[in-house]
Amino acid sequence: MSLREVMRDDLRAGRVWFNEGEMAGTHTVNGVKVLCVVDAAEAGESYSLNDSAKKRSTEGVMTGALTLYMRRDEYKGVPYVGQPLTLDGRKYRIDSYGDDEGMLELNVSEVRARCYPSA
Repeated sequence: MSLREVMRDDLRAGRVWFNEGEMAGTHTVNGVKVLCVVDAAEAGESYSLNDSAKKRSTEGVMTGALTLYMRRDEYKGVPYVGQPLTLDGRKYRIDSYGDDEGMLELNVSEVRARCYPSA
């Protein structure tokens, strides 16, 4: 059995990747509870330090990025870049996506205002 066949079998059977006792958890994606893996790839301020005008225009805005892995057949509809996505009540947008052997990888980002404490 090839590695690809083992991974495909694992994806269907939910032995490792989509096993709540191992890597996955139940999350609400676009209003539907699904078993998926959420990877908090990066979070923080997103701007180019070399572009001071851009830095000023994005001051006070925070972006959070996540990668979401789920079974392709559990995602309702067809993903596309820029599509809104709700994950556990938080709003994101799809930045990029991939579909490999039935596993959907969604790279999403969240934009929200940051509150500064008053002095």
